[in-house]
Amino acid sequence: MCAAFIGAIAYLGPKAGRDVFHIGGETADLVFGAVTVLTGVFGTLAGGVLLDKLGATMSNALLICAGGMALG
Repeated sequence: MCAAFIGAIAYLGPKAGRDVFHIGGETADLVFGAVTVLTGVFGTLAGGVLLDKLGATMSNALLICAGGMALG
């Protein structure tokens, strides 16, 4: 289910940028890609720091992952 959601966002994100904000196709793709990279780096670092503070167990990792997906 999670992969389907990410796939839908990857397809519809730039399309929504083109249709809603009336920006060019290449610009929408670049902006969406940049946002994806920046949030991926930030999320990875923040999740690692949070897991270090909570204790590096599988249950804590899954809890952080589920919370991040719910927030997203």
